[in-house]
Amino acid sequence: ALIKLTVKLMEDSIYNGCSCAFATNGGSSCGIASDIIKTEEQKESVLRILAKLENECNYDFSNFCNTVNYGSFNDVFILTPYIDDNMISFARQLKASDITAVFYTTGEIPQEVYNYQFIHTRKFSYTINAEELE
Repeated sequence: ALIKLTVKLMEDSIYNGCSCAFATNGGSSCGIASDIIKTEEQKESVLRILAKLENECNYDFSNFCNTVNYGSFNDVFILTPYIDDNMISFARQLKASDITAVFYTTGEIPQEVYNYQFIHTRKFSYTINAEELE
């Protein structure tokens, strides 16, 4: 579900003329980050990264979030299988920096985080407009 959502968010960004970037805590001991993604070709390189990812992550997600430079972004989408106290703290940190953060999760959403944007992936539509594929 999270990979499908990643692809959909990248496609929407490119279709709307926005740039985006991709980072993951999987794949190596320090995670992987892409350059800015503006084109279908750049998106394809991220898809190759996604295809090679294993189910195990080598780098703690909470620590990884704090190593990525969010300074040039206004919006950050974080896709995660769980929400913990460190992520709630990270959401507060981003909000204090005037960065809009949306967390998509397949796990449970604690009730005390409803001041932030935590969305369960079940509520997200993966429908792709058929016209975009032509």
